[in-house]
Amino acid sequence: DAITPVQISNINVRDAVCMADGAQIEMTAVGGVGGYVYEWSVDNANWQAFPGATIINTSGNYRLRVTDAHNCMVTSPSTYTVSIPNAPLSFTYTLSDYKGYNVSCAGKTDGFIQVTASGGNGGSYNGYAYALDNGAYGNLSLLEHLAAGTHTISVKDGRGCEVSKTVTLTAPASELEIAVTSKQHNGCGADPIGQITVQSKGGTAPYAYSKGKDLWQDSPLFTGVAAGDYTLQ
Repeated sequence: DAITPVQISNINVRDAVCMADGAQIEMTAVGGVGGYVYEWSVDNANWQAFPGATIINTSGNYRLRVTDAHNCMVTSPSTYTVSIPNAPLSFTYTLSDYKGYNVSCAGKTDGFIQVTASGGNGGSYNGYAYALDNGAYGNLSLLEHLAAGTHTISVKDGRGCEVSKTVTLTAPASELEIAVTSKQHNGCGADPIGQITVQSKGGTAPYAYSKGKDLWQDSPLFTGVAAGDYTLQ
């Protein structure tokens, strides 16, 4: 039987998902007399043999060729672009800070995590998506409305590479409470001489106190209080 010329029958190039994975080139040939040697080159001068399927860890435009046992050779008519991230996908984060706690009060959900992603992507790939506690990915890098406890942060790049970290948000051990311990009413006349003493517990010291209008003081004793109704904080 006549020997048919060696031909490249299939080339499959798969980009890297994560940098550590590398890209993959697969190549098969038909015809000739077998004993194929597959090779790739990024400069059309220096050729590197590979076993028909190989992991590529360097970006570039790859030209492929195959040689059979009789040294008959065929080269791919075009190059194949392979892109690898310049750096592994990673991220840093900043946690909310309320005087040393990540959530302001026990039971509240005002914690947040600001995520900053880097690496990954490369080539035609771009952008990052963010997820919290194995939920759906979204485009917002600020993860808000969080309660105290352990949370999992996940970041995904345009290639689909994913990395995750676990963080713990803290909160005061008990809810902040305030109680009136003494109250002295005004005397006669217009002079405001009443006073109120309060006591706080829970939350996080040091405490500040207010009887309204966003006016705060360090002392739990309010003096010179005129007659009226007050919301104590």
